[in-house]
Amino acid sequence: MSTREKNLSRWFHSLTTRGVFVIFLLTAVQTISLSSYEFLLDRAERLAQIEANDKSFASQLNWLSTLSAVFALLTIDAGCGAQSKYGQEALPKCETQMLFAVDVLAPLLTNTQTAKLRAQVNSLIEECKRTLALMQANSATSFKQISSQSHIGAQCEQLAQLRLDLILQNRARYPLTRDFLPKTRTELKQIIHGLFVLNVGSGTILTLLLMRGICTRLARLEANMDRFEKGETLVESKTGSDEIGRLERNFYQMAHRIEESTKEKQELLSMVSHDLRTPLASVQGILTMLALERLEPLGPESKQLVERAERNLGRTITLINDLLQIERLSSGAFSLDTASVAIGQLQEKCFESVQDLAEQRNIKIALGKTDAVVRADKERITQVLMNLLSNAIKFSPDGQTIDLQTVVQDDSVEVRVIDRGRGIPDEKKELVFERFKQVSEEDSAQNKGSGLGLAIAKALILKHGGKIGVTDTPGGGSTFWFSLPGYCRADTD
Repeated sequence: MSTREKNLSRWFHSLTTRGVFVIFLLTAVQTISLSSYEFLLDRAERLAQIEANDKSFASQLNWLSTLSAVFALLTIDAGCGAQSKYGQEALPKCETQMLFAVDVLAPLLTNTQTAKLRAQVNSLIEECKRTLALMQANSATSFKQISSQSHIGAQCEQLAQLRLDLILQNRARYPLTRDFLPKTRTELKQIIHGLFVLNVGSGTILTLLLMRGICTRLARLEANMDRFEKGETLVESKTGSDEIGRLERNFYQMAHRIEESTKEKQELLSMVSHDLRTPLASVQGILTMLALERLEPLGPESKQLVERAERNLGRTITLINDLLQIERLSSGAFSLDTASVAIGQLQEKCFESVQDLAEQRNIKIALGKTDAVVRADKERITQVLMNLLSNAIKFSPDGQTIDLQTVVQDDSVEVRVIDRGRGIPDEKKELVFERFKQVSEEDSAQNKGSGLGLAIAKALILKHGGKIGVTDTPGGGSTFWFSLPGYCRADTD
């Protein structure tokens, strides 16, 4: 497959394409809805126009029918003699109005209907004129005799019948009911509501289908991340060619490489533990024997060099041990041996271990009394407390006092090591618990530590489910503390 084909396939299966497809469908639904709405509006307007035309048509026919009756009456009035001049003057005007009414009705009628109506109106006009002439020529003749010879009534009846026929034909051509507008409005509202529901429903369904696939796969990826964090076997997913599918495969490959790297690192640690630490311990033992002059007496200068070499080798071995321990803690390759631990006894043991170091610098350790008991790994907690006490002595001025306190809080026990040293800036209070991090670069140069002690202490406390931190001591200095859950009881003996 060429690069172009790969890019095209990737684009076709991408989430962006699916999103565009959903937007296209929603736009199509919107277009159909708008088109339907416009169609319904046009239909309603046409129906309203039909109703208006029907009313206008009927009104015009009624007007023509009225004019025809008036024209007939004016004809009779004009034929009654010279004393009635109103009818003679009004006849031409009425005739003009009747012909004008026919012209107005013509656009609303078919050609056949228009011709028929025009012929009927002309017939009525001619009949009225004939009757008028007859009445004027035979003034002595009675009105009853003349009316028997006139067909004005018949012509008026025929025009009225034609009016009725035209109205019925128009109603048949454009059928309407009395309640067609309310029904049309109701239908329009129902259809608009239906289109709205269709629009919202289709958009919701399409969005849910798209999001369901995305969320399901993201949840699977998140579950794999949790398994990776816990060191469990990952579930490989090979489905999908979009961004999430590629992310899943890349994550699985990355996790596999990290797992292989971790195995290699464990092998390296085993090698360091066996092939490096053991010979160094042997060399340290030899240097110790030389420093104690158990093998042969040494001169002052030689003894000083041996003691310096022993101290440097001791720091190297301590650093190696710290590195091995921090790696085991990070990989989870260790377990806790929990038991009931009396905090007071543990503090006394640590106090005895660091007492000589404190006395060298005339530092006093104020040991508080406590009878608290917790469930913990005694050796690990001893290591944590020893680290905090050693740091407090290391960074405290000569002649100062270090307080060791214990506070019981609900179902946990908090141990505090309070010194009067230089303190720790706020921006470095979290940083000091990371690997190889110290408050000042001078500390490393002055051989005050490797920067692993607090990182180890934090890992051990977190393994117990506890917390660890540092705050400022009022008046200067720092207060390092850690809390342990699983408070059992307070001995009262």
